[in-house]
Amino acid sequence: MPIMSELPSGTVNSNTVLAGTENINGSKKSANFSISSILNYISTYFQAKPVVLTSTLVAGYTELEFNDAAIDSTKTIGVCTDVFGVNPTNMSVSGHVLTITFDEWDSDIGVKVEVTS
Repeated sequence: MPIMSELPSGTVNSNTVLAGTENINGSKKSANFSISSILNYISTYFQAKPVVLTSTLVAGYTELEFNDAAIDSTKTIGVCTDVFGVNPTNMSVSGHVLTITFDEWDSDIGVKVEVTS
């Protein structure tokens, strides 16, 4: 476990450098990390993955509902279909339910929804 040789005191900002040493198999290793580099690492490697939902809009129907805890009005929602040029005519979110409206089609259409923070 790293031992911090010096903890920051006073104001800590993105330029604050944390210095630490660690004894690995009898060999002393040291490193310096800025707060901004640690935050950058965290935001790059621990980003929330999108929730992907799929369903089929059955031929003759115009509305499709997705119900998932990841869905709410604060999220970014992307919609794709497996037929080029087929796009929703309307979308609405109520609670954790996403309702997507399409024009009526003569064949089934695969629909994929991606929900991201």
